[in-house]
Amino acid sequence: MITLSIVLDKRRAKKDGSFPLKIRIFKSPKTHLHSLGISIQPNQWESNGKKIVKHSNSKLLNAKVNQTYSKVEQLILDAERDNPDLAMTDIKLLLNPKKQKPTTSEKSTNDIIAFGEMLIKQQQESGRYGNAATYQTALDVLAQQFSTQQIPFESIDYVFLNKWEASLKKKTVKVNSIGAYMRAIRAIYNQAIKSGVVEQKHYPFTKYKIKSEKTVQRTLTKSQINTIRKKIHPKGSMMEQARDLFLLSFYLRGMNFRDMALLTNEDIQGNRIIYRRSKTHKVYSVKIIPKAKRIITKYRLEDGPLLLPIIPSKHCCNKERLLLSAKDCLKNYNYRYYHEIGKEVGITKMTTYYAR
Repeated sequence: MITLSIVLDKRRAKKDGSFPLKIRIFKSPKTHLHSLGISIQPNQWESNGKKIVKHSNSKLLNAKVNQTYSKVEQLILDAERDNPDLAMTDIKLLLNPKKQKPTTSEKSTNDIIAFGEMLIKQQQESGRYGNAATYQTALDVLAQQFSTQQIPFESIDYVFLNKWEASLKKKTVKVNSIGAYMRAIRAIYNQAIKSGVVEQKHYPFTKYKIKSEKTVQRTLTKSQINTIRKKIHPKGSMMEQARDLFLLSFYLRGMNFRDMALLTNEDIQGNRIIYRRSKTHKVYSVKIIPKAKRIITKYRLEDGPLLLPIIPSKHCCNKERLLLSAKDCLKNYNYRYYHEIGKEVGITKMTTYYAR
């Protein structure tokens, strides 16, 4: 959760004894102070009312403070809507767009591919590898579709997006997959507008609406869960481990596979697992029921950095490699093991999502 407030920054006084007034932006555990370009004396700031008093231009200055505060608040709200995982690094770049412009030529910044690659690098540097991968996939599909490595922002209009959508549908790409590509392109376009690379008047998503469709409900009956639980696999085999991990996700209230793969021994506190969701960064506390405890005890890695033997230990020292390995492991389990397990209960192409 991001919170904003106006504070008088008393860390360093100016020569006249005044202090700068700033917007305090907080997203646990980080804080950023954004300057309002106003300095006042300590007795001219009413902290309770959050307003300037005893100043000859207090009315004008308060109007400026409120106007800037509203602008910053709206920028962050819009950015957070496009990117729920907005980090403090993203906020700083958002409030200082000049720092966000790449060092390449103006021609390349006006190209969505080049600008998108710059954003991807920024996302990776701030540890947001999931967002970076989403942007990269959308840009790759876009470039491949039009057989080009340069697409000016202004050329992406309503007609362009409809043409791309129709072409993807012709290739039997699913509606929700197309929607994911479009949302990534929309997020990149919004960042380009905020960075001054392209004007708001060229924004195509006012007219073009991203489509979605309901997916088939992926649930299991009690009978199917029991069939999976009772199925005997060769002891010590990957099929046995995959089955146990599927059930563990189920017993832990549908814990996401990647979150489960990234659990550490420190995440176990008493009879609960307290962890931070890798996608939303929200903290969850889940009770360890006896069935879950038996599986954890069976596979627990006492010496390694991770709790469960899902990700190879060689990838645990590098955060980027760790997250990418978790994604690779998910694909491996889905296609090699869970599809097989699904056949036992009459479900084709069963994935870890069914445990959730």
